Amino acid sequence: MENATAEKRNLDKCHRSFRLIMDLLDLTDHTLEGLCEKCSELPDQKLMITRILDQLLSVPRHGEGSTAANRPRYLTLLYLQKDRVTLKGDIFRLGDNGFSTIASGVSIDERPSFSFDLTREDVLEFDCPPDPISLEKFQERFHPELRKWLGEPLTNCVGYHMHGEPEGIVIGFNYPEGVSRYDGEVMKSLAVTVSSLSTLAYQITEIKEGFIYMIESLARASEVNDEDTGNHILRVNTFAKHLAMAMDQPESFCNEIGLVAQMHDVGKIHTPSRILRKPGPLNRDEWKEMEQHTLQGEKILGNAPRLTMARQIACAHHENYDGTGYPKGLKGNQIPLEAQIVKLADVYDALRSHRPYKDPMPHDAALRIIFSIDGHIQAAHFNPVLLDLFRREVRAFEEIYEKLG
Repeated sequence: MENATAEKRNLDKCHRSFRLIMDLLDLTDHTLEGLCEKCSELPDQKLMITRILDQLLSVPRHGEGSTAANRPRYLTLLYLQKDRVTLKGDIFRLGDNGFSTIASGVSIDERPSFSFDLTREDVLEFDCPPDPISLEKFQERFHPELRKWLGEPLTNCVGYHMHGEPEGIVIGFNYPEGVSRYDGEVMKSLAVTVSSLSTLAYQITEIKEGFIYMIESLARASEVNDEDTGNHILRVNTFAKHLAMAMDQPESFCNEIGLVAQMHDVGKIHTPSRILRKPGPLNRDEWKEMEQHTLQGEKILGNAPRLTMARQIACAHHENYDGTGYPKGLKGNQIPLEAQIVKLADVYDALRSHRPYKDPMPHDAALRIIFSIDGHIQAAHFNPVLLDLFRREVRAFEEIYEKLG
């Protein structure tokens, strides 16, 4: 399994881009642990940054015979926001096991009195004065928000301006020894590395946001002719992710199903509104036409690897575990797990919701039907393991419906 995952990552363009940066900067391969398996998902950037910090800042300062590096006790990584007056980012602290994040999302307004104005020189090196009075005055050079977060007097520091998109600055504080040009070069190496990663991550984020917008637009388009659906697609996303998490599925699986479950009825774009809005039961021909929305959904989503889960859900969310469903009569584990999950989420929500042909049902009535106590839906239509899990999670489902109803 490990080899298969590694091979998959090596074929991924996103992963190869990060690997190229690591190779060019001569950083060890374990920095790549935690990278995404899909190009539209971001790696754990903070994890990567702390590893890079540990590697770059652990280099001995005084040659091979020395084991001690002049490393800062604190490090801030700040990005200039679109308003061009606010810096926002994270603060790291050096501990026994290397650097770790101590504050995230720290926001600092870039006031003129702040020493680290991004419009000034790239390298910033400051040694604190030795006498207490001058040291106290030295603190005024730094932004009060930084002083508050670090919680101790600021001493020797080195900073470097990061060029790229987004623009930013990385600053090391409280070096145990006086800072030198060497420390500035180390910080420059760190800034170049982080800037390269951040620029690539920024571009991937834009792609991901466009991808999510496309999915949501398609999902909404599929409901344009389906009256009274309300927040149906939002609830189905939430129900599906909740079930996946309750099953202890991998985080990536849970996140993906929580996004693409809403695509289950995308094929209804091709279903005539006279059928979707019919106030009474459908006749045989109308049912046949309605059932085509599963195959239409499969066709709309195509063969893009990133849409594999969405496509399987769209095609198979009306398959029954006992083999009596449509469109292909799949049975048992022939049905993709994601489709089994969305089927249960969709049935519960459909029973609870108003439709042109029925009134909404209360929670308990919907449960009676799903568990075959009342109604035409059979418990055999669902994976028994999944149904048992649903039985344990019915209170959560009720709360989700009431919250998003």
